[in-house]
Amino acid sequence: MKDINFFDVYISKRTYKLRAKLFLLIFGFIMVILLVGYGISNQSKIKELQIISNELELTINDLEYLKKVNNAKEEKIELNRFKKEVETIKKVNSTLHDKEFIKEDFIKSIFSKMPKDMFLTSIIISDMEIKISGVSMDKLYIAEFGKGIESIERIEEVFISDVLQEEEGYRFNITCFLKGGPMDDE
Repeated sequence: MKDINFFDVYISKRTYKLRAKLFLLIFGFIMVILLVGYGISNQSKIKELQIISNELELTINDLEYLKKVNNAKEEKIELNRFKKEVETIKKVNSTLHDKEFIKEDFIKSIFSKMPKDMFLTSIIISDMEIKISGVSMDKLYIAEFGKGIESIERIEEVFISDVLQEEEGYRFNITCFLKGGPMDDE
């Protein structure tokens, strides 16, 4: 049987208060340690950042570094200018390629009008005219060539400027004037 103890209630409350105080004391001690550790870690991070900041400040104020930065900026500006020039050249090149001022068929039609015993030494093509120089074995071939070129659609007028007799044959110069202006897509 159990004895009834009226003081038991007072004794157990006291141990309960003692345990609560001990728990609060340990919890407070742990919190203080955590706060001190957190402060120390923050302080070490701040010192590291200050060291990095000082190094960067020295680097920024260094004259050699400033010269290198300015040179790099100038090179970047020059590189951008070159890129723009290259893009402009590419655009011009693609425009020229698309337009193809002298069509291959036009050149072939000139060569198709050439007699057998005739040789061309040069062809100079500009916007409004074509200058042809060559050597022929006979004057008649030069006249036939001039008439044949005249029949080409884009040529308005043919002018045989000179025919000179030499040992190897007749040297000639022909100027062809184009219809309508510069060679463009028909």
